[in-house]
Amino acid sequence: MSAAANAHSADSLSEVQHRGLALAREVETGSRLVARHVGQQAGHAGRLIQQNPVPAIVILGTMALVSSLFFSRD
Repeated sequence: MSAAANAHSADSLSEVQHRGLALAREVETGSRLVARHVGQQAGHAGRLIQQNPVPAIVILGTMALVSSLFFSRD
């Protein structure tokens, strides 16, 4: 009985390691794709801001005003 339990636990550990490695490979592949997409979007946003910076300035100013309303609790 003890030998059977040891064999089963060794198989379970091997299966967990195998699945963990497969998951790590999928996460690595997915993170590369996400990083590439985020880089493309950042480049696109940078070009838009260079062409017309006024909307970005308005958004940043609005964020500053709203955050000052939330964080000033007098």
